[in-house]
Amino acid sequence: MEAKLITPDSQYFPGQLNVTFSEELVNFDIDKWVAVNYEITNYSIYNSSVSSSVLSEENYNAIAANKTGYFLIEDNGVVNQLNYEVILETN
Repeated sequence: MEAKLITPDSQYFPGQLNVTFSEELVNFDIDKWVAVNYEITNYSIYNSSVSSSVLSEENYNAIAANKTGYFLIEDNGVVNQLNYEVILETN
């Protein structure tokens, strides 16, 4: 899993958090997405990635400073926590 926090001055996905998974998301359900201590509830799901909506300046700065988060993923009725570390990226 790779999590990228896109800098606000980027051309694509500015101010958003994008996470790419190693497998397709059709295989499991996302129960909860948390970055630092902020639950991300507004996001788009793609084939093997998720992308947050544009983050508030406060939440963006908190993620940029702490660079951690997790997903609660349900797979066949079992809920697992997947932790991730965030990297900053400009595109």
